[in-house]
This record gives sequence, C-alpha cells and structure tokens, in this order.
Amino acid sequence: MHDVFISYSSKDKSIADAVCHALEGDDIPCWIAPRDVQPGTPYAREIIKGIKECKVLVLIFTSNSNISEHVCNEIDKAFNYKKTIIPFIVEDIPMDEALEYYLSRKHWLAAHPSYEEHLEELAIAVGKVIGRELKTKVAAKNAEYNNETEPVRNTITLKILSNADCKVKLDCEEKGTAKAGTMLKIKLLPGEYYAEFITLEDKKETICDEIFIEHDKLYRVNFSSPQQEDETVVERSTLIPCIQNGKFGFADEITGDLIIPCIYDEAYTFRCNIARVRLNNKWGYIDPSGKNITPLKYDDANSIVEELAMVRSKEGWGYINQNGKEIIPCRYDYSDFFNEGLAKVKFNKKLGFIDHTGKDIIPCIYDYADSFSEGLARVKINDKYGFIDKSGKEVIPCIYDQAYSFSEGLAIVKIEEKWGYIDKNGKQIIPCIYNQAYSFSEKTASVELNGKWGYIDKKGKEVIPFIYEHAFYFSEGLAKVQLNSRWGYINDSGNEVIPCIYDTAYPFCEGLAMVKLNDKWGYIDKKGKEVIPCIYDRAYPFCEGLADVRLNNKWGFIDKNGKEVIPCKYNIAYPFSEGIATVRSNGMYGFIDKFGNCTLD
Repeated sequence: MHDVFISYSSKDKSIADAVCHALEGDDIPCWIAPRDVQPGTPYAREIIKGIKECKVLVLIFTSNSNISEHVCNEIDKAFNYKKTIIPFIVEDIPMDEALEYYLSRKHWLAAHPSYEEHLEELAIAVGKVIGRELKTKVAAKNAEYNNETEPVRNTITLKILSNADCKVKLDCEEKGTAKAGTMLKIKLLPGEYYAEFITLEDKKETICDEIFIEHDKLYRVNFSSPQQEDETVVERSTLIPCIQNGKFGFADEITGDLIIPCIYDEAYTFRCNIARVRLNNKWGYIDPSGKNITPLKYDDANSIVEELAMVRSKEGWGYINQNGKEIIPCRYDYSDFFNEGLAKVKFNKKLGFIDHTGKDIIPCIYDYADSFSEGLARVKINDKYGFIDKSGKEVIPCIYDQAYSFSEGLAIVKIEEKWGYIDKNGKQIIPCIYNQAYSFSEKTASVELNGKWGYIDKKGKEVIPFIYEHAFYFSEGLAKVQLNSRWGYINDSGNEVIPCIYDTAYPFCEGLAMVKLNDKWGYIDKKGKEVIPCIYDRAYPFCEGLADVRLNNKWGFIDKNGKEVIPCKYNIAYPFSEGIATVRSNGMYGFIDKFGNCTLD
C-alpha cells in the first residue's frame, strides 16, 4: 500500500522522481507512474486505483503540468474522492482555470525558484497529513531543471564524412574542419540545425542543408565535380522504432522498410549502434542487425551517453559499454549519466563521482551534488552549497544558502535571501542584491529588483531596463517578457521585436515558439509570423520534429509546417522521446511511432 500519489507532467519526470525519492527516503511509500503500473493492465485503471488508495495527492505544479490534460483528470479524480491535495509549486506562474477550480482553496507549498530546498518541507507536510512524525532528513535525487524548459537533454554525436576538405558550420557557428576521408565528430544537443559545408580549395563550393538529429548520426557529404549539376548528396540511413500488431521493431527512417522484426514490448532509438529493448519485463540491448548485445536481464536500462549506459539489476545500478560488457558492476543505490567524463553515484545515502572505469574519483560524502558543468560541480554539506573540481578539491567553499551550476563562466549564488553571481575562483563578480535571478544565457541574465525585471551583463551593468513584470532568459536570440500582463519577445538590444499581445508564451526552440492568443494555441517564428495558426485547445513545444496538439478535445501530432501527420484522435498524447510517444484511447494507454502505428490499433 502507498500513502502518496504523485501527479506530474511527463516532461517533469526528473522532478517527480526526485520528490518520490525524497518521500520514500523518509519511509513514505509513493505511487508513481509508470513504475507502479502493473504489466498487462489498463493504464487508466491503474491510475484511478492509485488515486483511490492514496491518502495524499502531491501535484508537481509547473508550466508543463499547468496545461496537461491528464494531470487535470487526476486532480479531478482526487477531488471527487475527497483526497488531500498538496500542490508543490515549482514555478511561480498563473494557474490554469481548470486547475484553479480545484485548488484555489488548497494550501500551496511554494517550491521556487529551487524546488530541492523544499523537499524536506514537503515530506513534513505529507507526514502531518498521514499522521507520521518524521525524524530523518530527506536525501533527494538531483534533477536539473530550468523554468519552462524541457528536461536537460544529453549530448549526441554528429559524424561528418566528406570527400573533400571542408569547413563545417552549424547555425552559422564554425564547428571545425572535416578532412577528406576522415570523420569529424561534433557533440550537440538533439534538434534541428542549419548546416553549411564549405570547401577549402581556391574555387570554393558551399553546400547547405537543414539537419534534424535526435541520436548519433553519420552524414556523408559528397562535393560534386564541375561537370555535375547536383551540388551535393547527403546520405542518411537510420533505424527508428516502429510498431506492428502491438509489438516493437525497427524500420528504415527514409523508406519505412521493416529491418528488425516487431517482437519487443518496448524499444528505443539506436545510439552508438545499440538500442535498448524490453521483452517480458526485462531489458537488454541489440545491434542494428537485431543481434543481442546483452541478454534481456536488466530491471531498467538507459541509452548510451559518453560511451556507457546505465543499467539496473537487483543488486543496484551499474554501467555497460557499447559491446554489452558490464564495465562498472551493478552496486550503486543510484547513478546518473556520465557528463564531462564523470558520473554521479550514490552509495550508503551519500553522493560522489566515478570515472569510466568505475574508479572512485570523488568519494561518496556529499548530501547533494550536481553533475559537472564547465569543470565544476555544485555540492552540499551541512545545508550549505559550494563547488568542487574534478579532483574533488573544494575550490569554492560550501558557504552559500543556495547556488546553481556555472553557465557562461558565472554561477548564481544566494546569501540571506538575495542573489548574485560568482566566478570560478569564487570571486563575487556581481553582488547579492537581487530578489530573483536566472543563469547567464547568450551573455545576459534576467534579474528582478524592486518588483521589476530587467537584464544585466557579466559585469553587473544594466543593459535592458528594469521595466518588466517578468523576464526570462534569452533563447535563440530572443527572450520572452511580460508587460501589462501580456507576453512578447525582445532582442538583445531590448527592442520589442514581437509585441506583448499574447496570453502566454514559451521560449523559442528549434526556430519556433508556442504562444496562446484568445485562449487558443499556435506557433510563431522569430519575426512574429504565425506560421501555425492559433487554433488548438492545447499544445506542447516541438520535440523530435513533432508537437502534440489538442483539437476538438482530441490529441494528435503536427510537423513544423502545421501538417497533421498523426490525426487528432487520441484522448491523451505525450511528446515523442527517442522515436516513441505514449497515447491513450478508450481508457487504454499505448505507444505510437512516427509512422502513426500504435500498439492500441
């Protein structure tokens, strides 16, 4: 039996996992999907059962859950069953009217701007409701999170193989030189890029192409001879998950031809030439020919990152390499993806770091730790934050009430309820005078002073006046701002390039931004042109080239041209992740691939 049901948007899974880990660390049993959904049973029935049997529902409230249909349904059920609802407010944003109807009279637990600081407070609040006095401190799983953004995505590798020496540019930024016949490897975040390939010969030839990548890919670029009419041939051949008769296999991304038979219960995109698959509730890995790289024996498995993948057995978490060899034994209470050559692990309720061989580089002594960013990691000891380097040396003492990871050479720190910025030597570059602050992005940071938001540079100089009711970080050259209760966008000069006319707006991602106007959702480009009309009841940002939208109370998927590539016929749809999306129809949950094939069909 469980005491707590955790309601959350799938985009906030890392936060929900941290909350679950914190509560269960204080012996408060939780129900969380998909972990506690019994195999072979209708998903919706399991959700309802989980709510019925709980004492408390904890809502992870963010901009994602605020517009989530399934979260609203769960709140409605809990309300009707007269369950105690505790909204855990991760983002300070207006609540959607549908949720406000149920929660306006509830006691909200404010957990912004840093939700991990409030996990113990949440555990105490839950403990009071269920009649249990907590005696132990909460040890919460780290979950990187920025307001109104998707969960942090892991880098992938774009491999360029050219038949001539050429300079490579992505989104106008030079990424290096590809030597003829030699592979150039570029680390990137998943997404769409404008690529330019420029020969180094006297008679320059330039090739342009729009590239969308969601996993490791090889691109072959062939420069034409002067006699040829075609400028380039870019070859791509990638396997993506597909579904037939309720089972998963893999098909050619371009032709749609089935390459690996549909025999698995679950399957995800190939990375580093291996893909994770599930059969009979056990996970393993296969190669592009369908051959097993590992036996299907793990309780959980993740994709390859920095040449290793996390796996879990009954003994704990460990790592395998792309050949399927268990390089680091399954012995840790918790593990994280490798980042900058090190991975965070938990042993005996403390956090530390290991290298690719499993060697303990930094001992497990910390109450809290982030992954490394720009060579330093945020850590917590005795309720104070500081930073360590990759040798474990405490280069910035643990003296701050709060701190965030370094971004563009500076980190936000908090002293006595005020925020400022330090450099990597621990020097206070910008004094702690701000009520709220965001990390630097594109050379500026948005900060709040005396109730108004503006922007500063890395010397603390005001570069955009403090005139806004709210202001967010710059993304793809533009930042969303709020003026007179309406949202619009400014450029780095502070010019309002897209008027503040929208009910709600999201940061730009992959060249488009999601906006709400007159209670309908659509998408605009950087010139403010409505490229996809505001006709949808609900919408999500684009993910892997597709966005899930709701029209006439049914969900489907559109591409960046606004074409409905998967019809709006589902009761619920979640964003694509690694080539697969979760959908619900007629009370049953299933998976759908990018060809529109569904396990529910």
